[in-house]
This record gives sequence, C-alpha cells and structure tokens, in this order.
Amino acid sequence: MASTPPVLNTIAVSKLRCDREKPACKRCCRLSADCVYDPPRYGERRIDLKGYRFRADPTLIAGDGEISIPKETAVSWVQRFYDKQSTMGLLLPINKDFMLTIPSILDNPYVQVDIRVVILYYGTLNDGMLLSPGLSASEKKKYSLYFYRKNLQHLEYWQCQGQVNELNLHVAFWMAHEAYCQLDLDLSHRLHGYACQIARDLGLLQLDAETQIPFSSFNQISSWPPENLRPADNIDTVYRDVHRIYFWHILIRDDYLFQYHLYRSGNIDPGTWNVYLPDSSTRKSLSNINLDTEVYFEVSLHLVLIEHKYSEFEKSRVWRTSAGGPLNEAGQVKLRDMLLEVIAVLSEWQVEQLLSQVSSRVNACLYAHVIWRATSMIISFLRIQERNAVWPTEHNKKLEHEAACRSIKALQCLFDFDRGGLLWNLGHFKCFFAPCLGILFINILTTPSEQIAASDLALTLQVQTIVTWCANERRELRSLEMFLQTLNRYSQLVLQQRFPSVRPQAQTHRDWQRTLPQLILPADTGEPTSGQARNSNRRLPEGITACSYSEAEFEFLHARGIDVGELYNEPYRMVLVLEKDLLTEPDPHRHWWGFEP
Repeated sequence: MASTPPVLNTIAVSKLRCDREKPACKRCCRLSADCVYDPPRYGERRIDLKGYRFRADPTLIAGDGEISIPKETAVSWVQRFYDKQSTMGLLLPINKDFMLTIPSILDNPYVQVDIRVVILYYGTLNDGMLLSPGLSASEKKKYSLYFYRKNLQHLEYWQCQGQVNELNLHVAFWMAHEAYCQLDLDLSHRLHGYACQIARDLGLLQLDAETQIPFSSFNQISSWPPENLRPADNIDTVYRDVHRIYFWHILIRDDYLFQYHLYRSGNIDPGTWNVYLPDSSTRKSLSNINLDTEVYFEVSLHLVLIEHKYSEFEKSRVWRTSAGGPLNEAGQVKLRDMLLEVIAVLSEWQVEQLLSQVSSRVNACLYAHVIWRATSMIISFLRIQERNAVWPTEHNKKLEHEAACRSIKALQCLFDFDRGGLLWNLGHFKCFFAPCLGILFINILTTPSEQIAASDLALTLQVQTIVTWCANERRELRSLEMFLQTLNRYSQLVLQQRFPSVRPQAQTHRDWQRTLPQLILPADTGEPTSGQARNSNRRLPEGITACSYSEAEFEFLHARGIDVGELYNEPYRMVLVLEKDLLTEPDPHRHWWGFEP
C-alpha cells in the first residue's frame, strides 16, 4: 500500500503508545486515561455488584410491562435450546427434564424456584426463542428485551446472596454474556469481574498449581485478598478438565476481550493463575459437539493463546529499547510472528471457506465472530508500536487492511445467510467492527491511490447499509450508524475533491444493495441547519462546506470534541478518538438499574 499523501497534511504521529507513568500525553495533550493511542484501560476494576438495584418502572417506561407467554410456547423454546445446545457448544448445568418443568411451576405460589435457576431459565427461553422460526425481527426484539429485563430484575436478589458455588459461577457467566449481547458493556464488565471473583474463591485459577503462590509475591501482583487464592482440591480428572474449559474459553477469553478490544481493565492479573489447557477429547465427550463447533472452539482457543503471549509480550521490558519505549528489533520480529500466527490460524482451519459453506446460522455466527476477533487482534497488536515512516511497514499495513476487508466479507456473508441473526449479538457486532472500520476510513483518507480509496469506500458504504437496516430494529446501534454515516459522507467529500471520478467507481460496488431499502444520505439544501450555523465560524477545508453535513452529523462530531478541520488535518488521531468513544459510551439500558452506595 502506498505511503501517506502530503495533500491531506496527515499528522505524523511519532508515538502511538503513551507513557502511562506520565500525567498527560504530549501528542494528544490528554490525561493518560483519555489518551487516544494505546491508553491505559478505561474505567476502574469492578469485582462485584455491590449496590446493584433494579429500578425500571413499568408504569413509566413504555414496553416494560409483563408479556404473557403460553406454557406450551415456553416449553417448545426450552426444548429447542437443548436440541441446539451441542451446536452452540454450551454446557448448561441444569438437566433438560427439570428445566422443562419450570414453565408449569414458575407462577405457582406454593413452589419456590431457586433464583439462580430462574435466571438461567429466562436465558434459556431467550436463546430458544431466537432459534425458533416464525417470529419477526420486531417480535424477537420484544421477547429478547423482556427476558433480559426480567433477569436484570432477578439479578438484584441474586447478587445479595453472595454465595460461592458453581451454579452462581454459571449465572455470572450467563449474565455477563447477556449484557454483552445487549451492548451493556460496563455491566458486562462488572459481571465478568464477579465471575472471576467466584472462580478464584472456588480455586479454579489454581487448578494445576502444586503449591500456592507465596503471600508476599501475591501482594505484589494482585489487589485480591490473600484468602481468595485457593487451590482446587478433590476434583477428578474429567471434572477438572471441565473447569479448564471454563477458564480458557470464558474467563481468559473475556478478560482479554475487555483489555485489548474494549478499553477496560482486566480482572485476572498475570501470575495469579495456573491452569493447563483443556483436553479436546474430554470436551467432545462432554458436549457431543459437531465439527463446526469443534473448529470454532479450536480456533478460539488458539486465538486466546496468541493473546496470552501478546499480554506477556506487552508487559515485558525485554522487547523494548527502554521502559515504556518503542520495541527493539527483536521485539518487532516477535510482534510480526504473532501477527502472522493469527492469520495462520484462520488459514489452517479454513475458517473463511467453512463460513461460505456452513448450513447452520449458529455456526455461521461462530465463524464470523472468530474472523472479526482475529481482525481486532491484528489491529490491536500493531498499535503497540510507534507509527512513522518505517512502522508499520508496508507489509504490516497490508496485513491490517486485508484483515479489515476479510471482516467485512464475513459480515456480508452472515447478513446474506441470516440478516436477522445480526440483531441479537450486538456486542461482537460493535466491539470488533469499530476498529475494523477505523482502519478502512484511515486508509480512505490517507491513501494516494484512487482505486484503493474507491474500493474501501464501497466497502464502508455496504457496511453502512447493513448497519442502517439493523439500527432500524435495534436503536442500540444508532451510534455505530452515525459513526458510519458521518465518516462515509466526509470520505466522499474529501475523495471527490481529490479524485473527481471516485463516486461512480464506488457506486459500481453497490449493485448488491438493490434487494435492500436504498440508503439515502441527508441531502444538501443550500441552507445551514441550526447545528451548522453554530459552527459557521470554523475554518473548513476548501471544497467542504458547512452545508455538506447534516445537523446530526455535526452534533455527532462536536459531542466528541471534533471539528471537520481536525478530521481533515489529523485523520488518524481523530478516527481513533471516534473509535474509542464508540466503544466506551454509556450502556444503552442503564436506566434499568443503578448502583447505590
């Protein structure tokens, strides 16, 4: 890929990584916690749900009332979930026969059902409902939010119990996943921290430790009380391997997800765990998973292991020229090896080919998720190093760009296969696509190649069409839609100024849209809106006028402290600002709960 053109006066970022020991970054002039390059993790570590209170009022909030579900329907949804359990690779600790009795006894005043079972029951209903045919997208949204809201209500009583047992661990797993799927990322982060605390108290972080970590050493690397560090005793070989699956496929995977993809703190400190890899034969015998699910688990595990190596690599001073400084030559080689390893995993297991051939929408989602995650890993890894004339090399830029294009192709494939499936796992959709889109927009705004710019613009326009369709059903995606709409409009304006023929070229890539509602960007009226009038004193680049933007697009940029001039002169930094803001915005359903002191 070509070098950055001088016409855009792109900022020459001398260092992507801020020195976390300093109070402010000299490059972006922000406190370290707000740095837009490779910032310290966003937010404080939360290890529990202390003070959690459900506060939604059905009389005040539209749609918060009870929904009547016939018992026969509930039973069919539970049955469907258990029928698909092996495909999804889930290990639910509640027997199917018992779970099928819950619809008949839940409303019986003479029968008290354990609150943990109730939470898992509503989660089972939700997943079974989403797998059931014959329901429209709006009906599924109604039921999904209802089940989620019911579980948030039960969460208040559950967290007050404070019991340390495996069923509570499953509830924490389940609710962390539910919150993540509904884009309540802060709540999901808290629930993940709570799951880590329960697992630690059960000794699951020391499954294979011969001796406990010394008290003094523990205090140096962790903020947890020493009594929480426990070895797991009296666990047979098979059951111990089940816990290894929990650790690697849930705890560690999600911890790296929050650390390296969502700007939040980790909850598992280095050196505080000792857990071997799970045995694949044990997993197969326990869950009877099919081939597609097996491939997903193997690829996911390999990606977790690469992220684990990256975590140790990032924290080590051996690979740097100085403490907190850029990578030395050996460090650059090590990082490139990890980048190539990510790509090799997808190639070895033929994930892209399997996605194009898959017949199950569940497995299609699983394959798309690992492709998106691999892309986000590549982008995250490259941000550890300074960006200048030498780094990233043209080869690494190519890796980054190819990964972003691979993710968008996976999105298109998944949308063509089951467009409604994108509406229920919003966490992956937003978490992994923000950095992917950031790479494409940066490339559009900095490449001197008209062909590459037109091709990338066509891809981002396709994604905008998909996201707009999804946002019409799920308002939680409105910010992602505005992110795309604003940067697509801006990119078109800049490229029309540089390459007058770029719009027709981009349009030729959009023939596939004809089966969807036409995407209509806000028209230019010639009259500034109120938002544009407030910013009429800003100096905009030549050829880009205030009337080029709608009021909503101006508000989207200015709410994040960005004006069009900054976006024009510093596209790399400003796109990173927008990306970080997108991934750290408040939870969309936060009005349903609060944390009291």
